[in-house]
Amino acid sequence: MKKGTIITNLYPEHIRFRPLQICMEKGGYNVKNIVRGEFDDPKFDGEAIGQFVFNYPMNKNIADYILKKKEKDCLMWL
Repeated sequence: MKKGTIITNLYPEHIRFRPLQICMEKGGYNVKNIVRGEFDDPKFDGEAIGQFVFNYPMNKNIADYILKKKEKDCLMWL
């Protein structure tokens, strides 16, 4: 049973993305990334119940998106 969607700023080729995805999906969560690459603008606008934000170099647009999404949707920081 799916428990909801978790978003992350890790892009699919990032070394930590796949382990996070596997772990969360085993727990019943759907994991989506908000970018396709390290320097891409965020593109995910769907509903999410939480977000994993990783401290790695990212562009200003990604950081702004994360903060706005948190403020708009009251997402919990995981």
